[in-house]
Amino acid sequence: MRSHDPCSPSHHHHTHPVPTGRAQQIVTVSPRNLESEVLGRSSQVPVFVLIGAPLMPGYAALEETLRGLAGRARLRWILATVNSDTESAVVARFRPTTLPAVYAVVGAVSVAVYGEGDIATWIDDIVVRSNLEGLHAEVEREDEPGASSGDPRLLEAATLVNAGDFDAAIKIYDALLAQHPGDPILSRAKVAVSVLSRVQDSDRSVDPIAASQEDPDNIDLALRAADVLVLFDRPGEAVAHLVERIGASISGEMRNRILELTRLLEPDDPVVGAARLRVASALFR
Repeated sequence: MRSHDPCSPSHHHHTHPVPTGRAQQIVTVSPRNLESEVLGRSSQVPVFVLIGAPLMPGYAALEETLRGLAGRARLRWILATVNSDTESAVVARFRPTTLPAVYAVVGAVSVAVYGEGDIATWIDDIVVRSNLEGLHAEVEREDEPGASSGDPRLLEAATLVNAGDFDAAIKIYDALLAQHPGDPILSRAKVAVSVLSRVQDSDRSVDPIAASQEDPDNIDLALRAADVLVLFDRPGEAVAHLVERIGASISGEMRNRILELTRLLEPDDPVVGAARLRVASALFR
């Protein structure tokens, strides 16, 4: 992440009002709500600001990707869109050199601008490093039944899992999640089946949990041990096992696996918060 202070929307130093209403996962920004929905809200949760216009080359694909990711974010971060054709005053606060552009705003400061690479990974890194709690409390505790609940493909996926064809089941869950992004039941199901897929060909004569305890620096053993802990219905211990093995730095595989397995836990589970803090600490070193 590189600092972007010269183009910070908070160049005017004063307190920004925090919105009191229910947070929206995606907001459209204008001069009227920039202070509250972007600058004020960013004291609670990272806000990613997409600036551009529908007819710009690359804008439509970028917006579609970001909206898909936002649909699964559950208020861990917020997407704010700015139409550069109609909101020149807002654009001027960021002073982009090229469009479309995506800015990360944390604590009313533009801390980074997206350059290249996987934007989902870029967003995850900033969310972890921001050390903000997010707005999970505003997400309904009892989710309404997802639109996918009556989809016959769910039965097909279950049948494939029972038959041991885990990879085919994962493809079905991916298709369902593309249509119903953020569905917690589908997300957890996919993670669980992914674990089954990884362990199906493992050496059953070796206890990966004991082996990992004996060789704590072996990342491959730690990853296998975490999968076995999930099979034992101990996902919290699985995440903690990986977090304990984060050294002076963290590999992309380890970070991704920790983030993946935290989806099996409730967002307010203390293990999730501890995991994100530990990952953030390793990333900052």
